[in-house]
Amino acid sequence: MNIKKITIKQAEHSDIEHLTALLLALDQFHFDMRPNKFRSPKEMAQKRIEKDIFSLYQSGKINVFLAACDGKTIGMVSGQLRDHESIISKPKKIGFVNELVVLEPYRGTLAATQLVDAIEQYFTEQGAVEFSLSVASFNQRALNFYSKLGYASESQQLIKTVSSY
Repeated sequence: MNIKKITIKQAEHSDIEHLTALLLALDQFHFDMRPNKFRSPKEMAQKRIEKDIFSLYQSGKINVFLAACDGKTIGMVSGQLRDHESIISKPKKIGFVNELVVLEPYRGTLAATQLVDAIEQYFTEQGAVEFSLSVASFNQRALNFYSKLGYASESQQLIKTVSSY
């Protein structure tokens, strides 16, 4: 694919339809990989409406950046700042990446890297001292990508399924 130029911008209210399409692609990927664990894209769309997720994007509680190429929206990253303090760790401000998605034909371009750079810069400007995210263990491509950006596993969540849903 001949990529001319990828541009990154902060999402605006008028971008909701682009966000919806990108989240659908992400939901479909998760559902295809583990249909017994993840909700269907249709169920996820309904949950986002019930939880009023897009109002969180619009209010700035969740920050969203979009990637575009030749006028087409091709990817997004969202995240939020979290104050973290536990009984064992020192208090700190963390920038948590909620989701990152780049449409299939544009994977392998610099879109994902530029999106992560944009949200990390935003987090840093807001005082974050650490960035965090979760990746499904089956998503080896994402694990490799984040490793190249300097992310490393700090803990692992282990799951034992005791009955089917």
